[in-house]
Amino acid sequence: MGGEKATPIYLQGRKVASVKDGVLHRTLSGAKHFLRGEAICFVVEVLQRAKALGAKSCEVRDRDDGSIYTCPLSAFWELGFELTNAFGKQRGLNLIHFEKKAGKVSPIGDSPQSEPSKPIVTETLQLEQQLTMFEPKEKSSLRGLPFEDGDF
Repeated sequence: MGGEKATPIYLQGRKVASVKDGVLHRTLSGAKHFLRGEAICFVVEVLQRAKALGAKSCEVRDRDDGSIYTCPLSAFWELGFELTNAFGKQRGLNLIHFEKKAGKVSPIGDSPQSEPSKPIVTETLQLEQQLTMFEPKEKSSLRGLPFEDGDF
């Protein structure tokens, strides 16, 4: 990799993404720009330009924590949803459709170091399993003390 030069994609005179080696790249603040913390959105025009430039996949870097989210570019059309806001017509894709590599922000903050890949789906399933531990049961105990449903 690293053979071709990155081609920037501009919207209204502002660089919003780039395409290099068949990958659409974008860096943003997840806390500010992930839709309700659940999805990543692109203006449709950006996705169309990226495809025209030969992009087959997408890589979004969260500058807040260094995490990197990747998915096939086609997923925005096949699994995504449409959204229109002040930025225009967009396509959004839920985070469960991305592979996430956790990162650590360097002291400078610009070049995170990636940790091994861990799909978000796994994290979601683990959370669901943890939450089922707190579902009511016929009888449960807290430090050996018996409690029954309705005691709280």
